Amino acid sequence: ERRRAHAAIAESLHDDASARRALHLAYASPGPSEEVAGHLEASARASFGLGGVSEAARLLELAARFSPDTGSRARRLTEAAMTALFAGDVQRAGELVEQAAREAPDEPSTVRVEHVRGLVELWQSAPMTAYRTLVRAGERAATFDRELAAGILSDAIWPAFTAAEIQAAIATGEQAYELAQGLGGLVEQKAGALLGSALVIGGKAGQRQEALTRVARLQPEEALLDALAPTYALTLIWLEDFE
Repeated sequence: ERRRAHAAIAESLHDDASARRALHLAYASPGPSEEVAGHLEASARASFGLGGVSEAARLLELAARFSPDTGSRARRLTEAAMTALFAGDVQRAGELVEQAAREAPDEPSTVRVEHVRGLVELWQSAPMTAYRTLVRAGERAATFDRELAAGILSDAIWPAFTAAEIQAAIATGEQAYELAQGLGGLVEQKAGALLGSALVIGGKAGQRQEALTRVARLQPEEALLDALAPTYALTLIWLEDFE
């Protein structure tokens, strides 16, 4: 009776991305359903776009619960963990990573979980643990997805910076940029900008112009989209390019 009532309410709501409709569909469902999970995921994306990051994380977690197969559960739990991290809930992000790891059905899914695990470890104030996790994940990803590997290894540069392990940052930045070359877009720009920063911080005077060239490829507007504006600006300051 209660499920029928929820189904009737969901039917009366017409916005497919509405969190309210998605929740009523979930309450009406007797068990896992890709349709319900899909509505919850769409609602999570809509909430995230409106700044409701914590709500988005909760909706993604619920979407994972209604996912009928391990692959979709692992993917949604991984996204829920990343979203919880964005919301500042590091503890919950860590718990969701563990759940996702148990569900991951294959190597690509596992690597994506480990990517988020490394970011969680960084926010848990364990930068070199995070660095090692991310490097391992990036090297595993390189066997099947060059773009994913470049992105993960680029993210490994941040914890190396945090731990003042600049030579590790340079080495990993070179790995990331080698993988990213020719891919274009933000992946190549991000790898180039972070390697450029590492080279400058590491005092690689002979590669100064190369570093500037890498950073110059990143347009400030695009940097904002990928949270790289501080890297872009600080590197130019270190290079004494004040214009």
